[in-house]
Amino acid sequence: MKKILKPVASLNYFISKKKYESNELREGVSAVVVARNESYNLPIVLESLIGFADQIICIDNGSDDNSLMKMKSFQEKFSHQVQIDVIEAPGRLLGDCRNIGLQHSKFNWHLRWDADMVFRQQIGKYNSQWLKEKIKHIHYPTAIKLARINLSGDFHHMSSLFANADEGEFFLVRRTKNLKYTEHEKFDVLGIPLFYDELKIPEVLVFHLEKLKSLDRIIYRNEYFAWRKSVITSNNTQDFESFRNEYRMKLFGISNPDSVKYRFHKKFIILNSAPIDMKLYGPYPEQIQKVINEGNERFSYKYENGKAVARLDKEDSSLENYIPTKEDLEWDIIAHLKNILSEKEQKKIGI
Repeated sequence: MKKILKPVASLNYFISKKKYESNELREGVSAVVVARNESYNLPIVLESLIGFADQIICIDNGSDDNSLMKMKSFQEKFSHQVQIDVIEAPGRLLGDCRNIGLQHSKFNWHLRWDADMVFRQQIGKYNSQWLKEKIKHIHYPTAIKLARINLSGDFHHMSSLFANADEGEFFLVRRTKNLKYTEHEKFDVLGIPLFYDELKIPEVLVFHLEKLKSLDRIIYRNEYFAWRKSVITSNNTQDFESFRNEYRMKLFGISNPDSVKYRFHKKFIILNSAPIDMKLYGPYPEQIQKVINEGNERFSYKYENGKAVARLDKEDSSLENYIPTKEDLEWDIIAHLKNILSEKEQKKIGI
């Protein structure tokens, strides 16, 4: 259907071009980075954009940690190299934050960037400088899909279930008027008109630090997005706290936060402990490699007899100090996984 409608939409674009094009934006790239409690990842995420983005818009979504301070520190340190804007938007939905970023953008290419993605600029034929040069010669509305690699747990592991690399998303989009984000189920979506051309960059330029977060943060995000989806798709009227307690009981048979964290961690280790072979994808981005070289990795895996048994967090020792209850020890992780995974997924992890 899209192939049928696109020529019609493209013709309409050319007929009504002035309606879509904006002369207010300059040639270049405005990156929009929205963050909430991402202080560990933020410095390397933001620094990885220098040299590609002409403007970096940092939006803090009401962080409880020092994410906002990290943004301002980045602005102070690098504002002589790139235009940096820091905006506070507490309590706003993610799509609203991204739309605020669009409103403050000065350049005609929009780079939608997550606060847990690192841009690898220095590798391969299709590197960032090649891409930046290429978009200078693209004058028709175009959405560009950037391939990514997904790290999970720390810099050296990936999901045990899903491919560690994928074709990514349309992270880089040439602006037209009325381009905006809308909320869709648990996430936000940029509505890309039918008349847009689409490109894919085969080289992996995006390193997604998917689960390089504290367990508390990962658990909260899982619960929050499940609640949000239920509100939008099922007209659920429960407040978040009530939903979270029921959700925990359904998944783990208990709502006590300490027990939930202990049981979630057991699941996390099984599902996120596949070693990643970087020989397949070339070197890490220089910002990640620097953290590794300096021994400043926050997260690491503990192994016993060649098997991952725990993920360690330098900033959170609560699990190491936690004494499991009798019920925790008797909780059947295999039965839990069989309840939430498909048969294909169960076979993949050997249960």
